[in-house]
Amino acid sequence: MFKNSGIARYRVFIGLAAFLAGCASAPIGQPGGVGAQGQGSFLGAIHFSLGSLIAEGNVVLGNVDVVVTLSASGIPVVSCINQGGTQAPGQNPPKVSGAASQLILHDVPIVKNGRSPFEVEANAQTSLSAKRLGCPNNNWTANIDFVFWDRATLTLTDNASGAVLEQRDFSCVTTRNPDSVTCIQL
Repeated sequence: MFKNSGIARYRVFIGLAAFLAGCASAPIGQPGGVGAQGQGSFLGAIHFSLGSLIAEGNVVLGNVDVVVTLSASGIPVVSCINQGGTQAPGQNPPKVSGAASQLILHDVPIVKNGRSPFEVEANAQTSLSAKRLGCPNNNWTANIDFVFWDRATLTLTDNASGAVLEQRDFSCVTTRNPDSVTCIQL
């Protein structure tokens, strides 16, 4: 009845196989992918806010205890205060970084259906000298008043083995007055 029905069925089969292969090609632990049995992964969107830089979201734990680590960097706004109490802005301060981690145990009551919320806050490093932060010299006191965060990385690590289960990198835009931050996954 159909002259090339065998060829048509072959093309449909190849097209369907290619479609299914494309659907299954998301890497393990990546958004849209399926985590391996017992392996943790981030679940859904990550929300960022300011305090310093705060990341909130959910993780799927599987049967492992995980560590969520937030690492971030940005340009600080520095105020310099001399011994007489005079205040001046820091000049050309270097980029600063901050990091924080949260341990999440898979067998605690907060975990529901293998899913747990997390919240980590990375504070800017304060170990730089006043001169390095843009003050005239180290006799001044330097305060980091605000950070324009521009990069963030969230890493999910297996607490027992130290293996990285998933990592997400973000580009951030921070505004002041009103203070806000928006981070987009790269």
